[in-house]
Amino acid sequence: WKDSSGKLISSSQNLTNVTFGSYEIIVTDNNGCSTSKIFNISNFITKNEELKVLNIKLFPNPTNGLLNIEYDKDLGSVDFLIYNENGKFIKNLPLNNNNQIDLSECFSGIYFIKIINKDSIQWEKIIVLR
Repeated sequence: WKDSSGKLISSSQNLTNVTFGSYEIIVTDNNGCSTSKIFNISNFITKNEELKVLNIKLFPNPTNGLLNIEYDKDLGSVDFLIYNENGKFIKNLPLNNNNQIDLSECFSGIYFIKIINKDSIQWEKIIVLR
């Protein structure tokens, strides 16, 4: 494991005591062949934190563009942030007057929607099919 500066921080298969930021894992097999992957840590909870459930439902999934949202209005302000399958932030999606999110600009693929209010965070995996 390397941190964002390229400094080796662990040679174990498990990375512990991480903070927010980017980390690269490099895996080498017995033949000396290597591959690497970069992970971005943007949010996590510890064992001691209590996760409040938002109970937000998104449908249909898979979707061809319009995603319906069902949630308790008592949650207050809710933000919907979309990430691609590599974890790259795409954009903040506004909820329209019909309680829908418009994903028509997204290509076919897997996306993750981070749903945030003042107390909690919920992640949902969405598939866009064209």
